[in-house]
Amino acid sequence: MTRTVFSVLPDTDLHEVAQVLFANAVRAVPVVDGVEGVVAVVDELSYLVDEMVAESRIGPLY
Repeated sequence: MTRTVFSVLPDTDLHEVAQVLFANAVRAVPVVDGVEGVVAVVDELSYLVDEMVAESRIGPLY
């Protein structure tokens, strides 16, 4: 576990999210806004799936 919590904003580019994940050796980061708090969580698998979809150009899976 880490004592430092890393988070991203809803409009953070996915590549920036990946940099946060890998640079800080964390497996997931919460997506937070100034009103509701945590609105989502992005993990390594979410990033990889999104990249695979982008490369295949088949469109989003969700």
